[in-house]
Amino acid sequence: MRIRRSIVLTAAAAGIVLVSAVPDADRPTDRPTDRRSAPPTDCGADQAVARREVARLAAWTAAERDEAAAALAELGDVAVPVLRDALREPDAEVRDRARSILRKLTATAATVSRDRYREAVSLLRAAPVADGAPSPGPEAAARLRELAPESGRALADWALRASQRTFVGAPLALALTRFGTDDSLAALAKLWRAERLSPSAALMA
Repeated sequence: MRIRRSIVLTAAAAGIVLVSAVPDADRPTDRPTDRRSAPPTDCGADQAVARREVARLAAWTAAERDEAAAALAELGDVAVPVLRDALREPDAEVRDRARSILRKLTATAATVSRDRYREAVSLLRAAPVADGAPSPGPEAAARLRELAPESGRALADWALRASQRTFVGAPLALALTRFGTDDSLAALAKLWRAERLSPSAALMA
């Protein structure tokens, strides 16, 4: 994206120091990562397990069908494509159970995402503000990195609200760039199109 590249190059040329709220993949942290930050598992093998468990949804005994449903719920997101395929199965019970598991997984994912967003908002609100941008301490900044992409959405919302009161300055624009999530970059593009960036920030775009 032109906005992101121009901001990074201009910031480097001007020697601007970014606020510590932004993610930095090279910065070490001792905090444990959550499931989204964990190393990727063998998705192909997990989906093979999911297909086997879907087949067991048509088992003769209810106990085995219940066991298969529990196993699919435990697999989580990796089972979603297989469960969607199961919605086309001729067996009505397989379709019904697959639909039920999908609803539970979707609800769980939405709840987790909402909680992560709320935590990110709390961290940003608790941080001191420097030149219109949140500047949390090292521990809070590390946690914000772990909360991506929800933390990027939280910062995007912060910037869009700030733009209703005043122009968004260079530090906040740079923070949006360094987060690098779809939401933060979309917010930066929206601010640029709406001419809500300060002159120094607009020059970077």
